[in-house]
Amino acid sequence: MMFPKPEKKKKKTKYTEKKADEIFSKIVRMRGTCQGKGLDDHPCKGGLQCAHIITRGMHKIRFHEYNALCLCAAHHVWYTHHSDQWILDFIPKNFPKQYEWCMRHRRELLYDRTDFKMLIEKLSLELLSLQENKIGI
Repeated sequence: MMFPKPEKKKKKTKYTEKKADEIFSKIVRMRGTCQGKGLDDHPCKGGLQCAHIITRGMHKIRFHEYNALCLCAAHHVWYTHHSDQWILDFIPKNFPKQYEWCMRHRRELLYDRTDFKMLIEKLSLELLSLQENKIGI
């Protein structure tokens, strides 16, 4: 008995949320240092990562620079597992302007979640500009 060939899956567009995450993470990590260093009793360890102040599940502010810090892996993991200390103590105490911004804007729509093409183009231009400034072009 012959089975029909399964239909080929449609090619996904290159403009995806994953691609936007990758570019945004590079932008945040270009800050070049752990922003948690010296602000608590936890030593820095591991590579730099993009850490969202308000969970990245809140799509309305996911890709805004005020909702992200550059943290070492150790700080990122520790505060991921101690989220109450993160949002009730560490962020308001050390990053009050960003905290206030996140609280004020977390329910507003800052970008159309379905228009990743425009978002990726915007983030790519921002990344290129940061890279050019870093190497002095």
